[in-house]
Amino acid sequence: MTTPRGRAVLWASLFGCALVAAGRATSAEEAATAKEALVVDEPGTMTDAQKEAAKKHFMDGRKHYADGEFNEAADHFVKAYDSTHAPELLYNLARCYEHLGEKERAADQYEMYLRMSPDAEDRAEVEQKIAELKAVEPAPDGEGEGDKPVEAEDGPRIRLGVQSGIDIPITGEWSRKSIPVDVVLLFGLNDWLQLGFGLAFIGFVGDKPTDEIGFPTGEFALHGDLAVRKTIKGRFAFAARLTVAPTWIFRLHYDSVFWLAGRGGVGLHIDIWKSFGLLIEAVGAIGPVFNRKPIQSDNWSEVSLAADAGGRLGITYVF
Repeated sequence: MTTPRGRAVLWASLFGCALVAAGRATSAEEAATAKEALVVDEPGTMTDAQKEAAKKHFMDGRKHYADGEFNEAADHFVKAYDSTHAPELLYNLARCYEHLGEKERAADQYEMYLRMSPDAEDRAEVEQKIAELKAVEPAPDGEGEGDKPVEAEDGPRIRLGVQSGIDIPITGEWSRKSIPVDVVLLFGLNDWLQLGFGLAFIGFVGDKPTDEIGFPTGEFALHGDLAVRKTIKGRFAFAARLTVAPTWIFRLHYDSVFWLAGRGGVGLHIDIWKSFGLLIEAVGAIGPVFNRKPIQSDNWSEVSLAADAGGRLGITYVF
C-alpha cells in the first residue's frame, strides 16, 4: 500500500520532536515524491496544546492510513491541517479519498495542494493524477446515458413501490399465514427521509374454521409509512420503514377482525436499471386484534395481541 505523504520533521520548534516517516513507498514513483519535512505556515501562532493536538492527529492519521482505515485517516488529517495548514496534509487527504473511490474530492484536494505549493517538485505528477481523476470513463458497450440509474446521488424524490412476500405468525393463537401484495407511495422530505402511504391486499388460508383467524379469507390495509433510505455505495442503499397499518380481515360466513398493526422493516435497495430498483426487506408486525362474532353482531369482543414476521421482495420506481 502506498503510504501517505508526511515530512520526517514537523519543525522541531513546532512539535519539539522528530516524526518518523510514514513508511517506505511501495513504488519508485511514490519514493520520488516523498517529502522530508512537514512545513507549517505560521508556527509561532500555535499554542503548545495546539501543537500537541496537531502532532497526535498527524500520527493517528498515518496509523489509520497504514491499516487501510481511510475514512478515519482523513478525519485526522483534516484536524491536523486545521491547525498547521501544511500542504502535505492536503496530499494525504487526496490519497485517502482516492482509496475511498471519491474521485472528485481527491482531485479538489490535489488542486488545493498545488495552489498552496506553487513550486512543488511533484507538480507534473500531481497534475497528471488530477487529469486522471477528472477523466470521464466511457460507458460500456450497449449502455448509454439513458441506461444509467437515476439515483447516483441521494435527493428528495417520489418513489412508488410494489411488494409481495410472506408473513408467518409468531403468537400461538394467530394462525394467519398470508401472502400480501402491497403498493406504497413515498415522498422524499430530504435526501434520506420519506413519508408516504400505501394499500395492501392480502389473501391467506389457515388450518381450520375455528375461533382462530386463518380460515379461507381475505383482508386489506390502508397504511401510513415513514421510511429511511441512505446510499451505502454506488447502486446499493440501506432501507428502513415504520408503518401504522389498520387492517380489516373478513372471513367467509364467519366473523370479521380488525387488527391495528404496527410494522417495521429493514432491507437493501439496489438500483437495477434507469429509474427502477429492487427492494429486499425483512419485516415484522405487532398489534391488538379485535374479533367480532358472529358476523351479524355489532359488538367487538375477544381482544388479543397478534404478531408476525416475514419478508418482502419488490420493485420500485423513482419519478
